Amino acid sequence: MKKIPKAYGIPLSDQKFPVPGEPFDTDFDEHSEFFHHLMSLKMKDAMMSDEERTSPDTFGCDCIFLEHFITPKMEDDFSLIAREFLLHEYPNIKDHEMVCYVDTEPGDNWPDRIFERYILNLMMNAVNFGSQYAKNMFLYLHKTYYRKEYQQLKRFNRLSGGELMSLATNENGGTSPVAFARILTISRLYGIDISVDCNFIYLFLNDYHNEDESDLDWDFMDSISEIYNECKEEIQELFDSVEEMYDMRYECDRFLGNVLRSEGFVEDYVMLCNDRDHGIEQRLARTLAVLKKTYKNRKYSKEELIMYASIYEAAGGLISSVEDMDSRINEVLYGERGTDYFDAFPPLFKAEDVVKGRLDRQGDLKPKTEKKTVESEETDTPKYREETLVSEIDALHRRIHAQEADIKELRDKIAADRKITEENIRLKEQMEAEHRELAALREHVYSLTEDDDSGETVPVEDMKKYLAGLRIIIVGGHSNWRQKMKQEFPDWVYINATVSGTLEASVVDKADHVYFFTDTISHSTYFKYMNVVKERGVDFGYIHGVNIENTVRKIYRDMKKEG
Repeated sequence: MKKIPKAYGIPLSDQKFPVPGEPFDTDFDEHSEFFHHLMSLKMKDAMMSDEERTSPDTFGCDCIFLEHFITPKMEDDFSLIAREFLLHEYPNIKDHEMVCYVDTEPGDNWPDRIFERYILNLMMNAVNFGSQYAKNMFLYLHKTYYRKEYQQLKRFNRLSGGELMSLATNENGGTSPVAFARILTISRLYGIDISVDCNFIYLFLNDYHNEDESDLDWDFMDSISEIYNECKEEIQELFDSVEEMYDMRYECDRFLGNVLRSEGFVEDYVMLCNDRDHGIEQRLARTLAVLKKTYKNRKYSKEELIMYASIYEAAGGLISSVEDMDSRINEVLYGERGTDYFDAFPPLFKAEDVVKGRLDRQGDLKPKTEKKTVESEETDTPKYREETLVSEIDALHRRIHAQEADIKELRDKIAADRKITEENIRLKEQMEAEHRELAALREHVYSLTEDDDSGETVPVEDMKKYLAGLRIIIVGGHSNWRQKMKQEFPDWVYINATVSGTLEASVVDKADHVYFFTDTISHSTYFKYMNVVKERGVDFGYIHGVNIENTVRKIYRDMKKEG
């Protein structure tokens, strides 16, 4: 049994007006906010420009019309409707406009709804192109699935504002922008003359459509990215190795595989569908980041993280499947116009070459003769010129909205590219910091294998005087050793690495150099403090051994190199 999608078209008798942000089934009467809104727009009627009065912008009206046109029964039949439309109009799609009246993005549209919305967009663009068949299709669907409303509308040759209000109000006194949009759009297709005193309704519908648009929750996605690296470090500390992660994942995936098998799918179907997975560590880190944003201050075992990661992968397979289907439908219907993928990867397939090959086998065919166009005697009449101008204005309105959609898409792409650029900068800084760490470690390891005598002729006491004026942080070291160092350099900062704590960023910012005492510091403490040091971009190094003079010589040489 097919599911009935929410917020789809409903019979006129059941429709009620929703204020944006309130439930769809809220009832309104003549004293409601709805009528106050309409009346405020009615006041603008006297201030409308000649263009708005002659040819109002119908985009919002058409969008709401298509958004809610499909009734539950029409949805049951929609595959047949789409097939007949494509059989008649598919050859002309390449010449149509590409105005997007209803959103086809997978984010809040399920697969069958995506398909239906593509077809509705094509049908309306075909009407704008001048397709009588597409117009007849809309009229037939209205007559068939909105029978009662059709019986009322067929009596009208001209529709006034009062008549529109009456038609859009049901027997319970309720109405909706959906009813207004459907009656206005279908009346235009019937050829019913719409009075200029209905134009303020178009203003209202444009306002309502703009308010109803929603964007992705970028804040939540940004918050996940912000803690991703932190979660990745936690995953590396929790698991002993990547092999352990994979072993536990395979054990958990046995259940997921059997679920798929019980439904007649191959056991690795999710993995085949999911093109978002970049490895077990990344998946676990991403899973932990979402968990932290979902359930605050909770700890998770290895088994729990693996289980949640399996759920994450299953969701990833679902998302990838819908996104791939959406992309494929778009490319099938619009060809190269429907995607920028082929801009970067030009297709080998050339449709015109298929036609050429067929003609070569069949022999030369006579070129098509262009149809002669006979201008009507009415082309010079004022009415014809006015209709032509109105048609051109309508086309310009559609082009404006199509370009606005393109601008929004470009803005989203720019925002995504900016995030990638910022991430690349962050990764570059991280790589540079890690390179500095590796260089310091190499130098430290080298120093462990060499004698401490570097040929330095400066007396140790002079070195101490020089170093006393610097701001040095020492992390780690035995308590006795730290006490001796404090006697020599009381103004330096000494941190006991065996005590849980954090390295204050403000302290690090003021430091000339940070040193890690490698003989006593643990891995977890080292990484915790090192992250702060690298983040602040402060120079650092390593020391070992309890000989105070050797430590002084080491730090002195480092400071002289940097100086």
